[in-house]
Amino acid sequence: MKVVTIGGGTGQHAVLSALRLIQERFGLAITAIPTAMDSGGSSGMLRIEHRIISPGDIGQCILALSEDQARDAWLLAGQRFGEGRVNGDTLRNYLVLAALKHHCGDGERAMRAIRETLHLAGEIAPVTFDETHVHARLADGTVLTQEHDISTADLVGAGGIEELWLDPLPRANPSALRAIAEADAVIVCPGTLACSVIPNFLVPSIVARLREAGGRKAYVVNLMNERRRVPATWSVRDYVAYLEQYLGPRFFDTVVCNTQPVTAEQSRVYEEERAAVPLLHDMRDDGRSVYAVPLLSAVPVVTDPNDAIGSLRASVRHDPAKLAHVLSQVLAGDPA
Repeated sequence: MKVVTIGGGTGQHAVLSALRLIQERFGLAITAIPTAMDSGGSSGMLRIEHRIISPGDIGQCILALSEDQARDAWLLAGQRFGEGRVNGDTLRNYLVLAALKHHCGDGERAMRAIRETLHLAGEIAPVTFDETHVHARLADGTVLTQEHDISTADLVGAGGIEELWLDPLPRANPSALRAIAEADAVIVCPGTLACSVIPNFLVPSIVARLREAGGRKAYVVNLMNERRRVPATWSVRDYVAYLEQYLGPRFFDTVVCNTQPVTAEQSRVYEEERAAVPLLHDMRDDGRSVYAVPLLSAVPVVTDPNDAIGSLRASVRHDPAKLAHVLSQVLAGDPA
């Protein structure tokens, strides 16, 4: 069974980690299609200096598909360089940079080299190999010209986003288009909508290929509403409706969402981070297959700065085993 995931960041990492747990059972051939437009942090600096697509979201997919996640998380992401021009960067980012720019020379060969070197359990096909940036026009007239600016802006306070686009307009990665066309199931991952999810749908030909694709089309909805990015009152229905403005009406035949309340500790951390509020569920009568189940991880909030994969964790996150269980039902066609 061929499964494609579309998204970016920790949301795609969560879905891929869950699929890994059921990969052997279903004989899954996994292809991850990550965004390539991140312009913040060390990924953004590498983009500016070397004029490449963002290595960060590719790196998340590498870790999720790794043969040994704990080992490779420590090696590739657990330690950051502490001085000089590489201060703050990870080996993961430089691995992607070397493959994309210096060692292989083209994106297709770069991804193949990474997969073979690290024995990844799936393919990585970035949505594009062209350098591009996501732009946003807000309701108050403000125009933002990079992903980092969008991710840090008060989108809700500005009245929301009126338009998103890519500039310069990139070409779709042929491998991504081919993977979508051949997929038995496409899973759109949770994540920051304007930065990690929707930019994939702004690349020419991607949406058309998605609409033409057969098989199941599922959406794993965010666990939390991110303050300043979406209204605090948003529910599952709002997320689905927003994405279907780009993908077309009734695009998703399957929706996976969480019904488990956050703990007091998780709420406290998020209050300190000023990051999110709980998400509500209200799609029981929508006519789709809706898998509304408890999905939160029970692992305590990680505060140890020496934890190798702490950067991949949030205080509210999907439990890989729970998500794997519900995705197995989705892929098997079991009733919701």
